Amino acid sequence: MANSKLARPRFRLARPREAYKARIETLKAQLKVCMAAVANSGPVQVPTAPKENAPRPPAFHGARNATKNDNFLWGLEAYFGAMCIEDDA
Repeated sequence: MANSKLARPRFRLARPREAYKARIETLKAQLKVCMAAVANSGPVQVPTAPKENAPRPPAFHGARNATKNDNFLWGLEAYFGAMCIEDDA
């Protein structure tokens, strides 16, 4: 009786395991086709935007004036925008 209880889950898992094995083999075949296509495509050149000479923002001197702080932050944003630097966060 103890053997019959242990044998039941094995039969339940056998079918999904075979399905996963078949799916893995299918994915391996598709991967080989993709790798062959990439190998035959040749070198790929990615277009890059030319770097512009953007004026650097003025250095921050620890001012507590809200206008100077806003101007400093605006200068940083304008500089990063001109240099095509995006927010990574």
